[in-house]
Amino acid sequence: LAVEATLAEGATLDLTAQGSAFAAVDSYSVPAGSTLVLTASQANGLAIGGAGAVRISDIETTPSADLSGITAPLTLEVGGTVDLSGNGTLGSATYALGGGAVLTLGFTQMTAATSLAGEGELRLTGDAAGATGVAANVSVLEVDLTGAQNLGETFAFNGATTLTVSPDQAAATAFVGDSASETLIVDYTGVADASDQGTLALAGVTLGAGSDRLTFDFGDRAEGDEPALAITGRIDFGEDADGTDADILEVFGGALSLAGLGTSPATLTILGQEDTQFNSKAVL
Repeated sequence: LAVEATLAEGATLDLTAQGSAFAAVDSYSVPAGSTLVLTASQANGLAIGGAGAVRISDIETTPSADLSGITAPLTLEVGGTVDLSGNGTLGSATYALGGGAVLTLGFTQMTAATSLAGEGELRLTGDAAGATGVAANVSVLEVDLTGAQNLGETFAFNGATTLTVSPDQAAATAFVGDSASETLIVDYTGVADASDQGTLALAGVTLGAGSDRLTFDFGDRAEGDEPALAITGRIDFGEDADGTDADILEVFGGALSLAGLGTSPATLTILGQEDTQFNSKAVL
């Protein structure tokens, strides 16, 4: 005999402290104005319908939970580190990231979600074909793209303040900011071959009109094991209308060669460089 529980209209039922006490319930109906709060373990395999709200409080503890039976508006509260990229698409899901949270999703999950918001970090993986930037439904400040493929010719920040990309992505895709202060991090920490650490031909970097930062991160390197990175291409830090913005070009764990600025024709162009700070060992 299937057991269905229906919440009273306007009620909030929080079962997160009840463990498996309600395991006998097969399905829930949540009417408009009501809220049902469950752990991911409790929600696993349940059918939950209605126009009310369903909140899952700890998806990182049970990332493989089957939530496909939830048709009511769903919010996943992410408080830790969790990879949901293999969980399929929850089309009506809202992802709420707490401070310090790290959520990994596939590109199709990002675009299908109702919204992704919060103070944590979003890591996107898989095929990004057709995506032209961070989706409009994303209000997460830090987005890591290093696990994605096929970013295309250009990729826009679209409100994100920090994008982390791989050297190969920086060479293949032009990254474009908007009017905000933005940071683009080119992450070399996963590049083991020293022959791939010496030169980088940027496809193009255009950051916003605020205080921007372009970082090449080699991680912690011992003295004498710090590569000298020669970059070419075009970097545009944007216009500084009132002279108060400070743009930073920096290398962690390495040195930066700006030799391309002095070639004829120049192989490196930096626009907005009148207020640019170089936070790096320099190799000319």
